Amino acid sequence: MSKQRMRGRSTYAAQIRYRATTPATVRSMVRSRWLLMGIVVLGLACTPQAIPASDVGEARAILTTVLDAWQAGKIAADLREQSPPVYVAEESWENGTPLLSYELLDQGALHGTNVRFAVTLRTKTAKKAARQLKAFYLVTTRPALTVARADR
Repeated sequence: MSKQRMRGRSTYAAQIRYRATTPATVRSMVRSRWLLMGIVVLGLACTPQAIPASDVGEARAILTTVLDAWQAGKIAADLREQSPPVYVAEESWENGTPLLSYELLDQGALHGTNVRFAVTLRTKTAKKAARQLKAFYLVTTRPALTVARADR
């Protein structure tokens, strides 16, 4: 190899080394290391805490309150405005299906942090005929009061 060609390579390598150690590049590397350390520390400090299981007796009372309100012709938004608010996710109720009657089929069983209930619902269809169906609800009492249809 000729000296000129070798000089060209060594000059190029020196330029690359110089670019890699410019103050802006060094600052960028330091910032990225601090950011990575911050993410690791934040991840370790913010480990999720266990949510306590819902109370079965309280869940039963909440479900009864919700189904009584539906049967009385109220809307789900009324329950959100009371204190404490109860958040309800029941598609049939939101669609305007009237509830004629209901029957709780069990005492409720823990299902994770929720309480699961089996309920027989008698609703009125669009043709004014009564329809009976079995539904399952998940009720949460902590951290918020929620009732959600579990079989949809």
